[in-house]
Amino acid sequence: MPAFMSKTRGVVVRLNPASGQLGGPAPFSVRIENVNEIGNPNGTDSRVLITQVTMSEAGSFQLQHTFGKTIYAYIFGDRVGELKLAGMCFAAGCSDQPSGITTVYNTYDTHRVAVRTSPMIITFGGRFALIGLLTGMSMEMADPETQLMQWSYRFNTFRTVG
Repeated sequence: MPAFMSKTRGVVVRLNPASGQLGGPAPFSVRIENVNEIGNPNGTDSRVLITQVTMSEAGSFQLQHTFGKTIYAYIFGDRVGELKLAGMCFAAGCSDQPSGITTVYNTYDTHRVAVRTSPMIITFGGRFALIGLLTGMSMEMADPETQLMQWSYRFNTFRTVG
């Protein structure tokens, strides 16, 4: 597991251990296909951390209550789900590495639903995947003194077939 160290306020560097890492994706890793800046364990060395994953799904149905004790259930399949990826980013890294704030914004700007021509594939620990559309983003300066920012992406998701 990487260690994160700070030498001055708002600046961070990641140190990877030379040995002892397990092969393959971590059990709780999140990987966005073709997006190496966020959530990818072997991608670019970014200043972005994922600290929260929230997923909600529901069925599409209607319940009809009638006289007596009869209830009819009409089931239409699944509704569109929602996935929230949230985390923290650092303003800058050591040795002129890119700003995490810029990385979070540029990733949203490049992959948002209004400009992307195909859905995104989001994989959780190599176990299962969702098809998603990046429909929203928020950024908030959590600690101006240390230049630490909180961010979140909102995806509308669809179950994969199979």
